[in-house]
Amino acid sequence: MQRRFPEEFKRAAVAQVQNGESQLSVARHSEISSKTLNRLCVTTRRAMPAEELSAMDEIAWLRELIRQ
Repeated sequence: MQRRFPEEFKRAAVAQVQNGESQLSVARHSEISSKTLNRLCVTTRRAMPAEELSAMDEIAWLRELIRQ
């Protein structure tokens, strides 16, 4: 049986990942599987307009540089 998550829960989890937290950490904290969270992130990215997506990619790249 599949669990259903409220939209606000999904948005909050994806936002944490987009803000630089690891998917594994967010999944554990939210008590969902990492596979489910990954699917939510992929679905969210596909639904974004191209200009917003490219900005997010740039931010993710810059965050990775900072971590290094």
